[in-house]
Amino acid sequence: MDKPNWQTGNLNHLLEQLRSTQASLATDDVVSRGVDLLQAGMDGLISELMVNPAACENLTHLMGVYEESKENDDAPD
Repeated sequence: MDKPNWQTGNLNHLLEQLRSTQASLATDDVVSRGVDLLQAGMDGLISELMVNPAACENLTHLMGVYEESKENDDAPD
């Protein structure tokens, strides 16, 4: 376990450290909530794409992602 990082200073220094810690924690919370929202959105998108093959095909075409043809899979190396 890491040793504590003890510091010296007056009350203003302590207040500055507390504000910095609070800002860091608030940022971590915002990022965590953002990740949760993105995950929920992606889950919804995936659910819709699973029941709509045409949407999947259109999306892969727009993104330029193509599945290799079966002929290439059976060819010897």
